[in-house]
Amino acid sequence: LVMDGKIIDCNTKALELLGMTSKKKLIDLNPADISPERQSSGLLSREKAESFINKAITDGFIEFEWVHRKTNGKDLHVLVSLSAHEIEGNKIVHAVWTDITERKKTEEALIESEKRFRAIFMGSSDGILLIDGETETIIDCNPRALEMFGYENKDLTNVMISDLSPLLQADGVPSKDKGIEHLIKAYSNEYDRFEWLHQCTNGEMFPAEIMLSRVDLGGEKAILATVRDITHNKQAEFKLKQSEERYRNLADMAFEGILIHDNGTTLDVNLTFCKMFGYDRDELIGKNAINMIIHKEYRALAYLKAKTQDISTYEALSIKKDDSLLWIEIFGKPYIH
Repeated sequence: LVMDGKIIDCNTKALELLGMTSKKKLIDLNPADISPERQSSGLLSREKAESFINKAITDGFIEFEWVHRKTNGKDLHVLVSLSAHEIEGNKIVHAVWTDITERKKTEEALIESEKRFRAIFMGSSDGILLIDGETETIIDCNPRALEMFGYENKDLTNVMISDLSPLLQADGVPSKDKGIEHLIKAYSNEYDRFEWLHQCTNGEMFPAEIMLSRVDLGGEKAILATVRDITHNKQAEFKLKQSEERYRNLADMAFEGILIHDNGTTLDVNLTFCKMFGYDRDELIGKNAINMIIHKEYRALAYLKAKTQDISTYEALSIKKDDSLLWIEIFGKPYIH
């Protein structure tokens, strides 16, 4: 109970909430005396308390959120209901507190979580799209997605997700049909990851790695799509493939037989090696070439040379697939495959 801006009485629950054991410590205090200097709005607690009490006296009732300060220094968030009464000619304000500390902690944690998500969303180097599960239109996107698809000066929201792809994917399947399959999979499994061919507003296409995650927006189905441009990866893969093809062509054109092995196990061979010993390449890959082609009297030497990485040239007797013998000169050196 408050009269003339001072607390004149309270119940044991109020004492418990504040961490007090005696009314004597609370009586005659102004509500601002058991509050931080300022409320969360930034206004002084004393001025705001006086304003709320006067409004309760004028209007008869008022409800608002307030922050009190416990004796242990921790904040106590309460929902305050003030009602004015006249008793023996005195204006008495009856205050009822509802402890909402846990609710406020949850709300603050949610706000903080949303801030972190928004920071990641806006600052991500990947394009991020939020897609309506029913209409398949874009609800929201980050700046990187606008840049990626050439929409810097346009609005990407309400655009159909199918409008960001060519008519056909790289495998010849219609993008719309294949896209629906991936959306269904994401809804069923809550997640899907795959490679996709996208198209910018200027008609240029780029390969992307897509990650779809099912999300719930207030009970409505939605999909969070992360789009990563993998153009550089694909270019690197293409160059590597070209390099490997050049290596294979050069190796196959060599007059010498070339064997790449790991302690005898064949990792690769060239065409000349296959012809020299009468094997197809598939018959050698993964098999122990030393045991297959080196005569038993020279196998120990071959293993020793390989183990010690001895690069000196030596001669050995070998066995062809047709069991005929062939003297060969071997030169080996360490190789990273």
